[in-house]
Amino acid sequence: MKTYQRIIKRLIDIFLSLLALFLFWPLFLLIALLVKLDSKGPALFRQTCVGKDSKPFTCYKSRTMYVNAPDIRNPDGSAFKAKNDPGDRFLCEGI
Repeated sequence: MKTYQRIIKRLIDIFLSLLALFLFWPLFLLIALLVKLDSKGPALFRQTCVGKDSKPFTCYKSRTMYVNAPDIRNPDGSAFKAKNDPGDRFLCEGI
């Protein structure tokens, strides 16, 4: 990809992201309020992720887990997940 194409693509990405934030901020606010009313703790979950060139960045997500929930493990060390896990009341991207 040529330099000018990369710059144009980046500008389009930034513009569309800002437009989406502007259009969906009421929905984000509503989700945050519902999470806050449903359980104690912050409405947002902060996680350090690895990005391009292994550079870490902070990712903010709507909290879908209970604060101070017990950490139950299977014998192999993987996280235990019940069929009707109350932590799955919202869709999650598999964090």
